Amino acid sequence: MMKRFILLTATLLTIWFYSAATIPPGSWRMIPSFIPRPEIVVETPEGVYYLAGGSLFFIDKENDGNMALTTDNGLSDHTLTLIRYNPSKGYLFAGYDNGNIDLIYDSGYIVNLPDIRDASASPKTINDIAFSGDNIYVATGAGLIKFSTSKNAVADYGLYGKSVDGVAVAGSRLIISIDNSLLAVEEGSRINSISLFSSLGDWTPSIELLAVTPTLLLARHDTGVGVYEITPGGWVAGSDRTPSPSLGQISLTADGKAVFSDGEMLYIVAPGGDISSLPLPDNLRSNVIGTFTGEESLWGLDGEGIINMVSSGGASWTTAMQRFRPEALAVKEAAFIIPGAVPEHIYFTNLGPTVYRMGISDYTDGHDVEQQAAMIAHNYLSSLTLTPPLKSPTRLAEDPADPSMVYMGSGNEGISRVADGRVTGVYSASNAPLSGEWGSTVFELSFDNGGNLWVGGNGIDNQDIIILPADKLRLDPAAVSAADWIIPSIPDHDLNMDIRIFHCRQSPMTFIFDTGDSNLLIAYHNGGTPSTFSDDRVMVWKSFTDQDGREFTPHRCTSIAEDRNGRVWIGTSGGVMEISNPEKAIDPSMTVRRLKIAHNDGTSLADYLVETDVVLDISVDGANRKWLATGASGLYLVNDEGNEIISRFTAANSPLPADRVNAVYCDALANTVYVATPCGVMEYGGTASPPADDYSSLHIYPNPVTPDFTGEVIVEGLTEGSLVKIADSSGAVVWQGRAEGGMVRWPAQTSAGRRVASGVYYLLPSPAESTVQAAPVVAKILVVN
Repeated sequence: MMKRFILLTATLLTIWFYSAATIPPGSWRMIPSFIPRPEIVVETPEGVYYLAGGSLFFIDKENDGNMALTTDNGLSDHTLTLIRYNPSKGYLFAGYDNGNIDLIYDSGYIVNLPDIRDASASPKTINDIAFSGDNIYVATGAGLIKFSTSKNAVADYGLYGKSVDGVAVAGSRLIISIDNSLLAVEEGSRINSISLFSSLGDWTPSIELLAVTPTLLLARHDTGVGVYEITPGGWVAGSDRTPSPSLGQISLTADGKAVFSDGEMLYIVAPGGDISSLPLPDNLRSNVIGTFTGEESLWGLDGEGIINMVSSGGASWTTAMQRFRPEALAVKEAAFIIPGAVPEHIYFTNLGPTVYRMGISDYTDGHDVEQQAAMIAHNYLSSLTLTPPLKSPTRLAEDPADPSMVYMGSGNEGISRVADGRVTGVYSASNAPLSGEWGSTVFELSFDNGGNLWVGGNGIDNQDIIILPADKLRLDPAAVSAADWIIPSIPDHDLNMDIRIFHCRQSPMTFIFDTGDSNLLIAYHNGGTPSTFSDDRVMVWKSFTDQDGREFTPHRCTSIAEDRNGRVWIGTSGGVMEISNPEKAIDPSMTVRRLKIAHNDGTSLADYLVETDVVLDISVDGANRKWLATGASGLYLVNDEGNEIISRFTAANSPLPADRVNAVYCDALANTVYVATPCGVMEYGGTASPPADDYSSLHIYPNPVTPDFTGEVIVEGLTEGSLVKIADSSGAVVWQGRAEGGMVRWPAQTSAGRRVASGVYYLLPSPAESTVQAAPVVAKILVVN
């Protein structure tokens, strides 16, 4: 399949500018991610591609433009593992973790080769590739595949039941590395059986093979890069290996040299086999290096971004392009979306230490994972990067009294107080009731309505929930002692892994749960005095009674949200339930409402909502509708009562890359719905936005409406449930509709479905609540046909 990569044009922006403003309802957008894990840099005559954490970026040399390449602008998939340039044919080979392949041509076209991904053979890992004329040889975990780029199809393949680690075309011979052998066959011969290959001798498994000439082969091993002479009967080591492994793949320059680096030295292998080296300048040390121009112009990539340095014979280096980090999320697979203390701030974090968050089969220790977190503040992205990185991060919470201050939990290092990317204090065993043992994990941090910091973890002395009062938070952490912390009285419970503490904003309730099965839910009532703990009441629930009088005992609670009416929705391993009156949760007689979807077939039959899947997250949009992220059945949108499925998005019917959705969050200021997937964070344009208090901040787009526009005119900033009338210049009402939350959509048509004539139209909203006053006309819309 061939697609035009339309952003590879002169309209390329210098950076990808993020805007968290409204996106068109029904549309999807992938937020680029730049993970501080540099992988490959590939220079081409026109630009530079660089790969970090599975995400691909491109620098246009002519326009000095930098852009993220995603499914939004032409790629066919999400997580890349291998890129390599074919200078003779002018395209970049881009291989994905699922075996999918894109060929990105210099002309801007993209050709998709999905054959490996779609085949039944596995594993589908792409290990190495080699170019030969119109052919591409792809070494995979299952064998060797030959593609013809003239036909954009598989030309031949061999499934050997073993992984082919490397492949190269050296003159007339096709060479592969498999097991501990180096094998060869005449290039152009069949490759459907491993018996067709002859042995070139025993071999140390390699990560990459590259034929510099018909008789000179470079191999990148785990222990270093070797240079080998290929003879008719085998191979001969032409030189010792480099003393340490190469960072990134080997670059082949325009004049036929092979260039690679171990992070300290740059090695240049001439076509004749001679090796020279030169020290890298400080700015390129420990970088992944790439070049096509030659050793006098090097592109370096590290966790802080990409830089270009040039020299004359390696004697002195100057910076041709300052190090640049693309504006993108620092998290690719976000497990949590956490709203900040102010609505403009939204945090995305990785999984951290967990057991059941994604299901027992996805156990992740996480104690060796470095901190990855990012924040969206409307109109820009920022990475919450600490130096040195925080090991084994868990959750974070933004201080409502000082939103510039963020508290981050960890698996081994207690709680860090962070300001401007710098740790300004730590709470550990020396100043908090925390265990100092390795693996003692702080799973949860959250602020209640009184500004007190609640902490949940498995490394807390004699308790699993502790509270640092708001006044103690204002102290330097070094001045805080363990005695300053409050240990709430919660009888008959045992919290362990993945603790969640949720504070209602419309009632004096806090709900606590974890992934264990000893207790399902803890309901905690603060007595209306969040800073006084002596009047608090608590109820530990080990099972529930539903609206039909039936006992409901799911294995565990997994997610929670409070809707705009103060009702609490809780996702479980067996569906969704609602606590209609949260304050009743400390009453043993409380019943829950299990959400049901009626069959609507004339019977009273109904199915429990998402009963057979785990609900990983819940969020509420501006119209009080609920969004449900599930472990294996996609993303649900249900009405405010939870008895109707409005939409269900899956990998089959939407741009979602998988049916697992880790987290979902509805923007508090716009119609954007953030969707965390295994392949990145996406945005969806919802059909509802948060309601406003009055009509002083209306936003209408597009305006004017041009002749070629056939979509809907979006009006945001309305009061909740406003009745909106559209009138022409004579005052006649041509259309009316009811706002979803604070948004209404006008199709630029009359109520009869005909496009309106050219002219000025007047927006006449009527508030649902009579206490909100509106002017007779609050906005004008120009329509041009």
